[in-house]
Amino acid sequence: MSDDRPTMRITASDLSAPVVEEYLETQAYLTRDVGEVGDQPWLIRVIYANWFYLAVTGAIGGLIAWLILEPFFDDKVEGVQLSAILMFPVVAGFVGMFVGAAEGLMCRNGLRTVISGAVGLGVGFAGGLVALFPAGMVFNIMTQIAVAFWRDPQPGEMPTGLALLIWMMGRAAAWGIVAIPAGIGQGIALRERKVIINGLVGGVLGGMVGGLLFDPIYLILTSADGQATYSRAVGFMTIGLFVGLFIGLVEGWTKTAWLLMRKGPLAGKQFIL
Repeated sequence: MSDDRPTMRITASDLSAPVVEEYLETQAYLTRDVGEVGDQPWLIRVIYANWFYLAVTGAIGGLIAWLILEPFFDDKVEGVQLSAILMFPVVAGFVGMFVGAAEGLMCRNGLRTVISGAVGLGVGFAGGLVALFPAGMVFNIMTQIAVAFWRDPQPGEMPTGLALLIWMMGRAAAWGIVAIPAGIGQGIALRERKVIINGLVGGVLGGMVGGLLFDPIYLILTSADGQATYSRAVGFMTIGLFVGLFIGLVEGWTKTAWLLMRKGPLAGKQFIL
């Protein structure tokens, strides 16, 4: 019985074709002996840890928000100020922008940096505006409870004792609500459900811890003339820092698979799969 299958013929010119050379070079590169790769220095591992750079960028976002808002604050003026109304959305917006852009910066991906940063700013600011209502409601309720426990309330003074603790808990709960949009911006930009959930949980935890420290910072850093300029700066930075820190920690706690770069420009960077 005859075999009618076509015969494959390889000529000398086929063997020397550029595509063959490229394939052989690729194979040689993939099978090369890279040798023993040592552990990265401790400092490099910390810098590339997501909890570290997210905390740093979150604090920078809080600082930028303070620089924008502070010229419009006047602690000697009674009543509601526009700067106080915009405090939540502006802080949430800029913390969201810097936290969202951080991963792209660390990966040296310019497009991801711009997109995630822009989405983080938009989601943070818009979400902060929406969060004004539930956050304000929670804080007002806790304020009324704090006043009820305040033995000798004085106009313009901070509560003391148990009343101060309740006041701090109310502010922590309010910032925990406001920090949600700051934490979920990156996940929305990347359209990754797990990143959104991690950002939500991390944002709530970070906002609560940062908000809990806000009033003690105010008591320590407020100047003799009653101006809270520096306390607001440190307070906003603290909130941004803890939002970024807890987003990174939650990502680390919930990861199931990851890729660690051992050599190259991103050596030490960990990619969560």
